[in-house]
This record gives sequence, C-alpha cells and structure tokens, in this order.
Amino acid sequence: MRNARPGGCLDWLRDMRLHLFAAIAVVFFDKRSTISGTATAGFRVAFFHLKLESASAGGHMLFSHKARKFLAALGILLWAHIDACMAFAAFQTASFKLAPRSYSARTASAAPDADVAASLFDHNAESTYAPAEPALVDVSLDKAQVISEFRILGSSSYLLSAQAQVNGQWQDAAPLKNLRLDSFGSQWHRHPLKKPVATKAIRLQLIPAADAAASEGIREIELWSPGQQEPVSV
Repeated sequence: MRNARPGGCLDWLRDMRLHLFAAIAVVFFDKRSTISGTATAGFRVAFFHLKLESASAGGHMLFSHKARKFLAALGILLWAHIDACMAFAAFQTASFKLAPRSYSARTASAAPDADVAASLFDHNAESTYAPAEPALVDVSLDKAQVISEFRILGSSSYLLSAQAQVNGQWQDAAPLKNLRLDSFGSQWHRHPLKKPVATKAIRLQLIPAADAAASEGIREIELWSPGQQEPVSV
C-alpha cells in the first residue's frame, strides 16, 4: 500500500507556485525590486536573482523583450502544470465513504437479522438501532479496503467496540474499544483509527450503557477510507 505523505507534497507545490509567480514577474516585467520575501529566495539564488548585465551590451539586461515573453509564457505553462499536480495531490488526500455490501445484527436471544442492522447504514437520521442487550453487527465489504476512520451520528446509550478481520482473525480496531457514545452532541463525530487497517469485514459490538441517563438508539455509522490507494489484499 502507498505510504506517501500527500500533505507535504501539497505544501511543496504551493511553495513552487509562489516561486514561479515571482519568477514570471522578474523575467517578463523586470520588476525584481518589487518582489520581496521568502517566496523568491529560491529563484534569486538559483537563477532570477541574476539581473545579468553585460559591459559589451552597455549595461542592458541580458534577455531581450521577446526572450522575456517566451520565458514568461513557459512559466505560465509550468504554473498550469503545477496547478494540475496540486489538484491531483488533493484528490489523493481526500477520504471517501465505503458502502457496505451486506450487514447483519445478532444478539444472544435473536438470530442474525439484516433488516434490523440496516438502520445503521440507511442514511436516515430518524431511524435507530437500539438493542436491549449486547449485540454484534457484522459488516462485509465488496472487496478489501483500507479503513482509516469511523464516523458516528449523534449520541446513544451504548458502548461501542470495533474489530477488523485480518487473515481470518478478528483484531481490535484501536482506539474503538468500549467507546461511550452517550456524551456526544447531535452532529457527526469522527473517530480515526490509530493505524488504518485493510479488511473485507468489520464487526461492531454494542453494549447498552447501564448508567446512561436515557435509552437512545444509534442513528448512523459510516466507514471511511483514505484517498486513492493501490489494490490491497487480506
């Protein structure tokens, strides 16, 4: 799986855009004296700091007007290319929501039931899942995906634990272990995993909180994956 740091790449591209803007101004408008700050430091040292003058040319700038226009046009094309790279890098960093292929919920007194579990993933904030006893919700994906965070809508009177199936074994998805859901507000809450996990199946354990002020069901749970990935296997 890719292990890059797209945030650092974006920062580098932004810096390059600033340098390039300063360079275009220097070459095309010959306004080096009006460009200041660290944005032009790299180009000043590397190239554009040199407002080359030639004794034989009578102290005129080395670049002709046509040459400056050509270099400025080249810089603009490079700027457009950097913008495209920035857009691609931003896409790489964007996370996306995973759509479960199937799901079912079961308790000690009830067999697995997909209809009951559907209220957790139906995009309807009015429907809730409120088992009266500890329950297990098994979620299957259509293929192996890297899961980086869980998102939960609102508060509920339950403790939540999550596990991911890796190499046929259930492993805790830290830090989602006995997470109290009764202290949250009504908005969406993000719960990033300490370490993203590649899996095709997730198991949620829901335990009613005995000391909860009121009984309240769980409205929605979402699984989120990081940006564009290489294919993964588990």
